[in-house]
Amino acid sequence: MPELPDITVYLEALEERILDRKLEKLRLVSPFLLRTAVPPIREVEGRKVVGLRRLGKRIVMAHPAYDQCIKASHLFNLLDARGVISVTERQAYIGRVRALAKKCADAFVQTEAGGHAA
Repeated sequence: MPELPDITVYLEALEERILDRKLEKLRLVSPFLLRTAVPPIREVEGRKVVGLRRLGKRIVMAHPAYDQCIKASHLFNLLDARGVISVTERQAYIGRVRALAKKCADAFVQTEAGGHAA
């Protein structure tokens, strides 16, 4: 894939400029540059970027709690698909992943982006 060296260069440039810093304003030059925005762009402004990584042709900005919640859900799905989790354990795992997602959502609601007045 010829575009991967470009992605690596972009990633290095972004690491120098935004890693471990708060995003004050995010401006999208072209809508074609954005694949998905979770959380939405307006909610990312004011947050600290704690990690950057490449995911195929995309650059992913890491936000710790949300990132860990997605990883936990993915790991559960992998284990469940392989039949490693018993029927009785399955409910407990689902409950823990759900509780983690709820805590992430509750924490987000307490931020200014989530509607909490500072």
